[in-house]
Amino acid sequence: LRGCFPTYAESLQWLWKTYSGQLNHHLCIYAHPNTAFMGTLGYDMQWRGLIFWVSGEKDGSEPGADSLSERQVMAQIFASLPPNIGMRGFPWAGEGIGLGEGGGVEFCGGYGKGLVCTDHTPNLAVMSGVQIDSLTPPPQPATPLLEADKVYVALTMSDGDNLNTFYDYFRPYFEHSSHGRFPIGWGMGPTILDLMPAVAQWYYEHAQPGDEFLADVSGIAYVFPQTYAERYRDRAKVLAGFLDWTARYMKRLGMATGRPHGGDNDRLSAYAEAIPFMHSIFADYAYAERGYEESVYTLPGGMPVFRALTSWRHGSGGLLREIRDVVGQRRPAFVNAFVHNWTFRMEHLQAAVNGRDADMVFVTPAQLAQLYRKAKQEGIVK
Repeated sequence: LRGCFPTYAESLQWLWKTYSGQLNHHLCIYAHPNTAFMGTLGYDMQWRGLIFWVSGEKDGSEPGADSLSERQVMAQIFASLPPNIGMRGFPWAGEGIGLGEGGGVEFCGGYGKGLVCTDHTPNLAVMSGVQIDSLTPPPQPATPLLEADKVYVALTMSDGDNLNTFYDYFRPYFEHSSHGRFPIGWGMGPTILDLMPAVAQWYYEHAQPGDEFLADVSGIAYVFPQTYAERYRDRAKVLAGFLDWTARYMKRLGMATGRPHGGDNDRLSAYAEAIPFMHSIFADYAYAERGYEESVYTLPGGMPVFRALTSWRHGSGGLLREIRDVVGQRRPAFVNAFVHNWTFRMEHLQAAVNGRDADMVFVTPAQLAQLYRKAKQEGIVK
């Protein structure tokens, strides 16, 4: 077929018109042909997923490329597919190549397609053949006593929705000598239970009592809750389906909280109503400069929200500085300390724990929620 079409958009349109009846309408693969397969092409072909790419500023200038036309074709295809289906891959393949992470997630999410990041994740055709119905997380340690003069800090590790991080990246964290010395909340994409369940089992078996797994990021897939399904007339129904899907997998993995990527209180309330067994919601990918009062609060239905209060702006040694800056003299304080996995290693976190202020107490996400609820009940915080 090489040379038969003036543009890639026309070839994609022909492909869908000619073969849509033979392709899987519940799986899409967002993949740049030069970078994104990385061992997953066998899985993509096995399940007959639609493989596509939308060019960006740089690759959009190449012969045959037309980013606007490609988006129009994919909009038509997305509109003809059911909402809340699987989509793998990644919309970025280098600076200016593709729509980029944010642009790609928002474009696909508008049509109810959530991303499961699986670039650089080999051997899925084999690993997905293992069947594990559910996994049991480690038991939680005893919650420390609530003290009105303390700053309680829950470390929450980022980017567990990238399944390649569990394939190899996080293993050194779990094998590090500091693992188990302080509590950590580990973000994990729940579809790991389908794509590589034995890998998830390894992490659950090697987890320490201070480890807690949370649904990362935004639930069953990577989406921006605020704009998810915005192309649908009944977007609330599509979001409800996404959250129902999320709840079912969270139960199977024993998860009791998740990390929505932003979202206003209406969206977070939808999470709380659809997943009532959560102890709280750990929202946001890094601190959004909201201030403490706008980041730690309770939704109208009673669900606590802990928005991220830290980022990576001061580098691997700046975690305690960020906590001090945002908390100030407020006591007690309850901190969702977002940990950027590409910046912080275990030795950096151990250094932060060693250098903590005398009134700082590191806890699990579940413990943070329990302490905050108790402080509310006792009138220590409003």
